Order: sequence, then structure tokens, then C-alpha cells
Amino acid sequence: MLVILLVIFNGVNILMDPLRKNMLISVFAFWHCLLSSD
Repeated sequence: MLVILLVIFNGVNILMDPLRKNMLISVFAFWHCLLSSD
């Protein structure tokens, strides 16, 4: 599950503009918090 999320986020990161990369990192950090607290 986590590996799939990493691959998806990686692909989206490559496709997105550098300006949106910060937002993506924030979303990933949010997911990481959820997975860690679970």
C-alpha cells in the first residue's frame, strides 16, 4: 500500500509544475502523519 502511494506521488510530482511541488510535499507529509498515527 505504502509503496503504491509512493509510486503515485512520484509520478504526480514529475508531471506537476515546480510551483505545485510544495503542495504535493505537504500532502505527502499529511499522508505520512496519518499512516504513522494509524
